[in-house]
Amino acid sequence: MLWLAPCAHQLQKCSQLLLQSEKRSSPRRSRARSLGYEPVGYDSSEAALLAFEADPQRFDAVLSDEMLPGMAGSEFAFKVCARRPELPIVLMSGNVSAALEARARAAGVQAVLHKPLALQELAECLSMLVSAKSRDRQAVDGSTCSLG
Repeated sequence: MLWLAPCAHQLQKCSQLLLQSEKRSSPRRSRARSLGYEPVGYDSSEAALLAFEADPQRFDAVLSDEMLPGMAGSEFAFKVCARRPELPIVLMSGNVSAALEARARAAGVQAVLHKPLALQELAECLSMLVSAKSRDRQAVDGSTCSLG
């Protein structure tokens, strides 16, 4: 799970929360850094939720896998969205279905991305969502990044 704050084009320090359910977290952290985000890690979705609840304004976006230990990414998104409905949330899955998209939409997720995904696809989606958030959460259009 990634919590993201834009920093590639800003002078302020940025935050990102990264929760991995797999052991290969270093490449994802490196990719996030290359996009201008700062990864921060937690070992469970519960720990990530506690960190979010302690300082919900710290984060500017969320990137989460659907398959997480402890709670599904869509359930996590629902809890985050209940506290900060304007926060952009992106869900990733290797098995994107209509049912997952419906669950994600109901949880407040703005975009569902199919894994494996290219760095460019992730960069464009995050950029669009964070930019839209800064414009009062206008609708984001784009085939790879919009729930439609």
